[in-house]
Amino acid sequence: MEDFQRRKRIRRRLYSPLSLLVVAVLAALFLRGAWQIWQKERESGRNINQVSRALEEARRKERQLSAGIERLQTERGKEEEIREKFSVARTGEEVAVIVERGGAGKQEQGGAQSIWQKIKNWISDLFSTE
Repeated sequence: MEDFQRRKRIRRRLYSPLSLLVVAVLAALFLRGAWQIWQKERESGRNINQVSRALEEARRKERQLSAGIERLQTERGKEEEIREKFSVARTGEEVAVIVERGGAGKQEQGGAQSIWQKIKNWISDLFSTE
């Protein structure tokens, strides 16, 4: 009977509101810590993805720059780069400018011209010697 009384006292203390409150507070603290760790893990995953994309972009740029460096190490590459940057030509080279018949100026003005102006331009184009 004494054993039964002792067990009853232990159960009463374990299930008392104070002990349940202590257990609930401890559980809340553990859950809060677990929640914070989970959030940090998610943030780390996002950071890893962002860094991976930045690394891939840097590798792509490195490949482009390496190709550009290889091109500039040849005589032809140097010449192309100088021609592009400074608009120069070798001695003896000439430039040919190709102009379309009718000129681009008339096409640009086409939408803003009146009908009489269009007729006048059409007639003048008929009798032009181009």
